[in-house]
Amino acid sequence: MSNHAVTIFEGKDCGVVGCDMLEMGGGGIYMIGGETRTLTPGGHYAENNHIHHFARWDRMYRPGIWMSGVGLRASHNLIHHAPHAAILYGGQDHLFEYNEIHNVCQESHDCGAIYAGRSWCLQGDVFQYNYMHHLAGKDGGPCNGIYLDDENSGATIRGNVFYQVLRPVFIGGGRDNLVENNLFVDCPQAIHLDARGIGWASYAVQPRIDKAIETGILCGVRFKEPPFSTRYPKLAGMLDDEPAKPKGNIIRRNIFWQGAGVNLKRTGWDKHPPSGGYRNAWWHHIEAKVFDLVAFENNLIDVDPKLASESDGDFQLQRDSPAWEIGFEPIPFHKIGLYRDASRASWPVDHPVTPLPQVHKH
Repeated sequence: MSNHAVTIFEGKDCGVVGCDMLEMGGGGIYMIGGETRTLTPGGHYAENNHIHHFARWDRMYRPGIWMSGVGLRASHNLIHHAPHAAILYGGQDHLFEYNEIHNVCQESHDCGAIYAGRSWCLQGDVFQYNYMHHLAGKDGGPCNGIYLDDENSGATIRGNVFYQVLRPVFIGGGRDNLVENNLFVDCPQAIHLDARGIGWASYAVQPRIDKAIETGILCGVRFKEPPFSTRYPKLAGMLDDEPAKPKGNIIRRNIFWQGAGVNLKRTGWDKHPPSGGYRNAWWHHIEAKVFDLVAFENNLIDVDPKLASESDGDFQLQRDSPAWEIGFEPIPFHKIGLYRDASRASWPVDHPVTPLPQVHKH
């Protein structure tokens, strides 16, 4: 196939369930649904699908799943081995849960396994209980797990497991994002957050702010009027609170653990990283001039969380884990990914993981 395997355009509550999709020239599932003006959910969903070795002809921007609109869901999918993104999305109130993603973005830099950006109005999207692992870009270079690009705001990233991912969470100048109760193991630059709105991207950000002040329209929506103002009150009040700054981001009750450190050594982040205008540790990469705007609460850093077995890929916490003392909540790790039922096209499912390449030295 030269384009997407399945397309759902408008309508309501349509689903793609239990399919195997592979070797497409383009992407896997393309879903558009819901009404932005009224924030009416579309209800479309992609569940329990195995999508792999796709985008063979169109190499970029042909993801395993594309979601656009309001209130769509991607759950229990297994997506792997692709040159670019696993999931691209746009809109509000989407749910991404129980997915497993590995070995994507293999021919890309500045890419995200899950990606969206260029709007403060991408609000209410939830990423929970996903397992993302073995993610690196071309020549072993930069690749992001969940990539909230260019002021993407109001997202919740909760209860995910990131293993051997270079930059698992990337916040590109956005506001009011919650990163909570996630497990980061052997992940250099586990959280990136920058101040592009008051830095290199101000040439693009400030005109949009000026237009919003003049017209009451931001990114194409009347954000200070219902339903946006009632659903997303922080967005409605943004113009009164230094809108170009990445305020309101919270990093709470996460576990940052080096584990065996294979990925850290691979990238050179096992040593003290250079600053370059950032307040750096192996576990974060946050621009210094906005570091104090970030709320850090009860994170477990560089303390052995007592995983069941990192080498066997079992990231459950043992009963005596110190993480329980910070209020860490159990992640239902064994529920993540595909599940067996009558609608599943094949079972069992084999998906070998490709080890990460060495970083290309220029």
